[in-house]
Amino acid sequence: MPDDAPVTRIRLSLNVVSMPRSSSVRRDRLVGWVVDPRPNPGSVVVDRVVGSQRANFPRPRDRRRSRPTTDRQRQGGGQSVGSARRGPRRIICTSWPGSTQPQSADSDGSALVDAATASLDDARTRRAVEFLLHAATQRLRMDGAFFAQVTDTQQIHLATTGASADSFTIHAGDRLPRLDGYCHHVVERDETWLIHDTADEPLVRDLAVTVDGGLAAYLGVPVRDPSGQVFGTLCCMHHAPREDLGDEDVAVAEALAEILGLHLAQLEEGRTTLGRLSARVAQLSGIVEEQELQLEIYRRMVDASLNATLLLDLETLTVEYANITACELVGRQRSALLGKLPWELHPCWEEQGLRTELAPLRDRQAWPVTYDLPPIDGAPAMNVQAQRLTDEDGRTFVLWEGHDIETYHASAERLTRALESEQQAAEQLRHVDRLRTAFLAAVSHELRTPLTVVKAVAELLQRKQHEPADAAMLLDKLGLNAHRLDRLLADLLDLNRFSHGSLDLRRERVDLAEVVRRAVDDLDVTDHPIAFDLTPIDIEVAPVKVERIVANLVANATVHTAPGTPIEVALTSHPDGALLVVTDHGPGIPPEQRDRIFEPFQQGDQIAAHRPGTGIGLALVAAFTDLHGGTAWVAEAEGGGAAFHVLLPRTDATVTR
Repeated sequence: MPDDAPVTRIRLSLNVVSMPRSSSVRRDRLVGWVVDPRPNPGSVVVDRVVGSQRANFPRPRDRRRSRPTTDRQRQGGGQSVGSARRGPRRIICTSWPGSTQPQSADSDGSALVDAATASLDDARTRRAVEFLLHAATQRLRMDGAFFAQVTDTQQIHLATTGASADSFTIHAGDRLPRLDGYCHHVVERDETWLIHDTADEPLVRDLAVTVDGGLAAYLGVPVRDPSGQVFGTLCCMHHAPREDLGDEDVAVAEALAEILGLHLAQLEEGRTTLGRLSARVAQLSGIVEEQELQLEIYRRMVDASLNATLLLDLETLTVEYANITACELVGRQRSALLGKLPWELHPCWEEQGLRTELAPLRDRQAWPVTYDLPPIDGAPAMNVQAQRLTDEDGRTFVLWEGHDIETYHASAERLTRALESEQQAAEQLRHVDRLRTAFLAAVSHELRTPLTVVKAVAELLQRKQHEPADAAMLLDKLGLNAHRLDRLLADLLDLNRFSHGSLDLRRERVDLAEVVRRAVDDLDVTDHPIAFDLTPIDIEVAPVKVERIVANLVANATVHTAPGTPIEVALTSHPDGALLVVTDHGPGIPPEQRDRIFEPFQQGDQIAAHRPGTGIGLALVAAFTDLHGGTAWVAEAEGGGAAFHVLLPRTDATVTR
């Protein structure tokens, strides 16, 4: 628009009825408007400069007189006050503080519509909008006005004002189908729509709101956001035709619509800013809470320290903080220490000595400072470490920590012992892991050997590819290896029961010599000569468990000696019961291993390569003996080797024959 374009100044006086003067629109928040207070405390003046072509707007003829229908009206017209018809507008003030970025070309302004809907829930915002609507009805002498949002399917009245006419009444929150209202035409045209007489407008004269509601005159103005996108309409209505509405009335309505759009846009911007500020405040609050938590954790850690800790102001050397140990050192409450000089609290903090020791911190010559304090007036000898600290405000402090030397050395010794204990426990765990590995390997070997024999014999018997005379031999091997498997599994189960305390005895009176002989015979040992020296003894024992004791001792002797090495089995009477001794002439057991040889998975150093053993046989010997109330031990045999002793306690019924 050229600077010399003819203009018309419109002065609009608005009576402030529902809004106090202090709530009126601020001067610096208007685009293209000058708002000045009038002497009358109940009104304000709005000046607006518009293009002079608006004055040429054709005035409609009398409603009762017939008039020709233009092509535009036949296509659904009415009087549209578009930019081409009303001409350009000259803006007095072109700045809008805090304006948002323009929306994209395909934006429908839905964000601002949602903001407007939310904003109208606020009482002050609703009063402001209703004030603008009331100003429109007063200035244009209309029955009512409303602010509406048009969606794809509905026309929603967000705010209304004006006295109800005889035929129609509208309320905030009313909803109409989109095509049953007037406002969607304003949105689609994107320009002001003035209908002097709805009876002459084919687009609306047959609508229910026109026929049944008695709507006779209508003026709708688009409400835009700062980027120019339409997000609602400001509509004025009257129950009678209004042929007198002209250019100035349209300008007033557009001015009020622009103020409404700016107000809601600024409110949305404020809400967005407030949301960002709230999020930032929440973030900062979280940071502060985390820092306070860390500070509290640090304070508790310092309080729990055995070191006497003081925080001193580097300039004045006054106490800013003292932990519990420091309070106990001087025998005072913490509140009595704060703000005091250390040498006023205890002789250990001698003034001249403290100033001398801390001087390097003041001069930044050393960091940290360490020195020793002798025991003074009940205070222990301490090793002191002091370091310089600076806070965010630039204040400098001294963190003074005194370590009780005696307590420090005692703690160091405790830590050393704890470390040694942990190392021993770790070594024990590694040893157990090695034993477990060896046990699994041994068990696998012990299981695999008889299983292989059982499988081979079974296949031969199934194929019937053997001589009839060999069948008895094959069956004997099958039974022998099945017995070995059964004994191994029984050992494993019994060891597990014993570890859980669920192993029990079933005692009965037996001849112990017969039990020992039967147990050795069942082993069918062919590669070691066995000599017996058995004294018949009647005693109450669990024969099955005693057989297992004998079998495991003899089997252990065969494992740890070379084939052909003799084994001796002796049973003699003892003052406390019956003594069973199984002796071999192998490498023997070193004295340092004799105490743990009866523990599970423990094995001697000399193990036969052909039969590694499982490491549970002797553990079961000790377990079964313990269940009888007896004792098992090992000693060196005469002439070399190992002699395993099992003492079974006698009962009142024990008889030696």
